[in-house]
Amino acid sequence: MAAIRSLGKKSLDPQKVKEDKKSCRRFGTCGVGDLAIYMPGTLFNRRLYIPISSVSHVYKRVAYSKADGKGLLSPVLFIVVRYDKGQERTAFFKDLREADRMLDEIKRVAPAIVTMSPAGERNAREKARREEALKERKLSERARRSLRQLSGDKDKLKKSPVLYQDLAGMARIKRRMDLIKPAYQWIVLILFLIGAAGFIAAIMLRSSGLITPTASVVAMLICAMIMILMINTRILPGPVKNRRNVNRDYEKAVSDMEHFIGGFGDFHLPAIYSHPLVIDMLTRIIREGRAETIEEALLVLKEDLKAADNTKVVSREEYEEIVTVKPMFTVRDYE
Repeated sequence: MAAIRSLGKKSLDPQKVKEDKKSCRRFGTCGVGDLAIYMPGTLFNRRLYIPISSVSHVYKRVAYSKADGKGLLSPVLFIVVRYDKGQERTAFFKDLREADRMLDEIKRVAPAIVTMSPAGERNAREKARREEALKERKLSERARRSLRQLSGDKDKLKKSPVLYQDLAGMARIKRRMDLIKPAYQWIVLILFLIGAAGFIAAIMLRSSGLITPTASVVAMLICAMIMILMINTRILPGPVKNRRNVNRDYEKAVSDMEHFIGGFGDFHLPAIYSHPLVIDMLTRIIREGRAETIEEALLVLKEDLKAADNTKVVSREEYEEIVTVKPMFTVRDYE
């Protein structure tokens, strides 16, 4: 196997790199050691390294949905390592939480590394300036009343966080399920069953001596690969993950939220959109002067979410905000 090599201009002592890689914390195809960040090569994980002293930024890059405003944010997620004054190396991540853990580890190991893109840094500075200006902005009495109402609603929601977490989580699952065409599920199921039948047939034919052991092993491997591929599509129907059960669980989450907020008598958001992040976004819209009432702010927010259509570089906070909130609106077709 080829020796691990440096991507940057600077190289470290091979023995130290070997020891550092062995003890590095692994995140997907990457790793974070005390001396270097390890990136995937063409065939193997963590076959390349970048000395931490050469790294300036490590951040997430994500892809948004299509421009119709109805698609769930694409799960395509990359970690970007920026080094040697402008060079970049990316690594694909399947799990947002794994990417976040990697960024947290980098903050711990090397606090000087910026965990947002250069564009994100500029946006953060601009956002701080805007927020400072918003604090000095004079709002109408209607706007101030709306902000007080939203603040009260947020305090009420935080009394039972499991309810809004379940609502957002089920909205996301339901949106994924809604995007899967039933025909695709049937095709995947049929292919899975073909693979399972072929696997069993290979065992039986080998037992009866109709095919050679080598041929049976090859056939079993091919059939097993087909089954694994179908499972990894994540659209294979089952007793738990099917459209009926997902719709039932989503409606239960909505019903639980309706029951909860109904006990206050003065809650101002619809149950389907009751989440602290939604309130934060509505508050920002009102402070920016784009709306005065909660109803007006909801209309503006819906248009903002529909417009989130292109591949963008976003901060962790922006990504978590949109990826949580948008499915809550898309599953209701922005009603």
